[in-house]
Order: sequence, then C-alpha cells, then structure tokens
Amino acid sequence: MRGLNMALLAVLLVSAWAAYGQYPVSLPSRDDQVDSLEVDTTAADSLRAPAPAAVSEEAQTAAMLSKVQADAQKWVRRLLYRGYFDDEDSGVSAVYALTAWKESSGPYGPVLAHVTVTYLGAVSWLGNPAAWIQATYRSFEPGRPTVDFDIIVGTGEKLGDVYRGLWRVNKDELSAVNFKIPPGELDVDRQDQPRSEEQMELKLYAGTFPVTVYRGSGTEGEKVVAYRGAEIPPLSLVRLCYGTYCLNLRDRASDVEPKLQVPLPVTR
Repeated sequence: MRGLNMALLAVLLVSAWAAYGQYPVSLPSRDDQVDSLEVDTTAADSLRAPAPAAVSEEAQTAAMLSKVQADAQKWVRRLLYRGYFDDEDSGVSAVYALTAWKESSGPYGPVLAHVTVTYLGAVSWLGNPAAWIQATYRSFEPGRPTVDFDIIVGTGEKLGDVYRGLWRVNKDELSAVNFKIPPGELDVDRQDQPRSEEQMELKLYAGTFPVTVYRGSGTEGEKVVAYRGAEIPPLSLVRLCYGTYCLNLRDRASDVEPKLQVPLPVTR
C-alpha cells in the first residue's frame, strides 16, 4: 500500500513540473518589490482627468462679447420699461452710468458701463403708433466694446411691444435682436406696478433733481427703486436701481442725430 502511495506522489510531481515548464512563472525578486504607497499613487494618478486645454484668445474674446451683449440688452430693456416715456421732444438723449449700489450708501465702485437712450421721434408701424429709439451700451471691459440698438417700440400709457429690434457689436453688421421674454416666464419689468413713495432731491454729478421715488419688484424678487423726475426726457429717469446695481443720470443732449443708418419706418 505504501508503495502505491509513493508511486502516485511521483506521478503528481512529474505532472506539476511539466505544467511549470509549459507555463513558466517568474518568482518576484527583491528588486521587484515596490512600496505600496508608490503603487497607490500611480493608480490614483491614472484616474485623474486630463488637464483642460488652454482657452484661446479668440474664445475668451467671444465669451466676453457675448456677456456684454447680454448685459446691454438687459439694461436697455430695463430702462425702456421702468421709465415714464416722454414723447414731447424728439432728438433728445440721456446718458446713464452703471455702478454697484446699496440703498443705505448709494452708488459705489467703478463705472461698469455707460448707457445712452435717444428718442428720435414718433413713427407708425403697420398702422400702430410707435416710437423710434436708439440706444448704445458702452462697456468698460478691456477694449471698451459697444453695443448699438435701433428699436421701434409701441407707445401708449407705457412703452409696449418692440416691433423691430436691431443691434450691432463694435460697429459690425446689424442683426435682429429679440426683446421678448421666453414663453412661460413672467415679464416682471412690464407688468410690475411700482408704488409711489416720498419726494426728495437727488444730487448727482449731473446736477440736483427733484424726484419721486417708486418702489417695485424685479426678476427673482429683486428690489427695484426708480427715481423719476419731470423734464428728464426721454424716460423721465434720474436713477434706476435694480438689485445691487443702478444707472445714474450722467448727461443729457438735444438735437441728436440717428447713430445707426437703418431703413426708417413711416413717420406720422
């Protein structure tokens, strides 16, 4: 019996040696041993996201101009729908300086942009009474990019629908711009009914103006404070504060010529 067991053991050893010869395995040497910390670090490095590619100067410029356009449309729109339109005199303009603002302390910080609104006269659009308005948003971003607007807007108790909107960036080609709010969103600037409060004198670099303060609510519940004054055409606005920013009257002009040469609507 013992002899039989020894014979079986010998057969197993021979089979194992044959398998090792067919599939050789290198035993680790001392030099092959790697510290476990190094192994973990290497594994972690392999899972890291690749470093983002450097953004080209052209892409940065395009992104900056896109932001300037969005800001320009936003602030021109707010001026149009928060003011009291004065259509008695045509060819009049008002220039506003955009800065940060706190009600407790007033405007502060650097001027971010100048916004000019010019009323060029009463017109008719498809038989509807309208106003011809041009505006310019001059940003103080590097290069001082500008956005010019040509707007035909319906008139009534307040300014209404924009029948035609055109704009251009840095005196480039004119293209259409849409002033309508996306479907399903509340047009707060047009539908808000600000309440009249105290009367006061507002002192600015442009002068001292008797004003009436109106308080309302803007997009996402932002506080809106409009300081409206008589004989400040075309929008009767001395200061418009919206959230944490405000537009302050900087200058006025009369006998202003159109800035953009565009096909004119039919005048009344």
